[in-house]
Amino acid sequence: MRQKIQLVWFKRDLRWFDNKPVSDSIQGNLPTLYFALYEPSLFELQQYDERHLRFIADSIEDLNQQAGSGSVHFIRSEALDFFKKLTANYDIVRVFSHKETGIKHTFDRDIAVRNLLKSQGIPWLESDANGVRRGLRNRRDWVKKWHYDAAQPLIKIDLKQVSECALPAPEFAEFMPTVFEEHPFFQRGGERRAHSIIRSFLTKRISRYAYSISKLQESRKGCSRISPHLAWGNVSVRQLVQIMEVTDIPGSKRNIRAFADRLRWQAHFIQKFESEWEYEFLPINRAYTDIDKCKVFDPKLFTAWKEGK
Repeated sequence: MRQKIQLVWFKRDLRWFDNKPVSDSIQGNLPTLYFALYEPSLFELQQYDERHLRFIADSIEDLNQQAGSGSVHFIRSEALDFFKKLTANYDIVRVFSHKETGIKHTFDRDIAVRNLLKSQGIPWLESDANGVRRGLRNRRDWVKKWHYDAAQPLIKIDLKQVSECALPAPEFAEFMPTVFEEHPFFQRGGERRAHSIIRSFLTKRISRYAYSISKLQESRKGCSRISPHLAWGNVSVRQLVQIMEVTDIPGSKRNIRAFADRLRWQAHFIQKFESEWEYEFLPINRAYTDIDKCKVFDPKLFTAWKEGK
């Protein structure tokens, strides 16, 4: 008889805390396979680079340092192939993950995985991420709903419960490394590093935030440096919003408000991309749709432009 298990698929939510799929898996009270995937076809695309791989690996290593070695597995496989092997070897009761707003490649992959799971009667329970809603027909009242989501209580996670229900990786799994030689110019990933960066922002850089954000050199001294941690979910927007609400730094109200506004803008533009996915292939300004067909590359003009002439 095949073992009954449940799955938690980490995507762009590489954190333990304020993570609904993780919380739901604990409530499910079954042995749980926590995993993230290195999908070769995805990382071959021009949108991805070694920096992304390192950041993801750092984040998974941090998860395992918090909950115990081997709690989350970083597995090299195309998603559909991995799920086919899982369904052949286990009795999968349910799958948890966050909804992912990505490129067409990841959307098509999710459709293929969903069809496989549906064909075998396996529910895939996806949670909204950072106030972004899939299939939204219009953005009427979107801001109100975003504020409602941001104000909800943070989800607490008992890491002892995680480690108690975490399954070892399947024998057929091919592992990816989670430890690399440190690169001096790459920002490292991880849930705890995300919170450390927020603390340093609030104690050292926030006083220069609004002034420096639009200045190329000055922004290095005043920016939050949290963007990659938000992109890969080391921290949730809700966590950051609620940190900002209780932050009281004399003389920095304007800076705190400016940063909080950008947290909402971040979700707004991801929602826009979720609703109008054609932006991946078409210019936002449709007047530029045919520009590639008529432009001619002139190396002399390009050099002059490059040299500021």
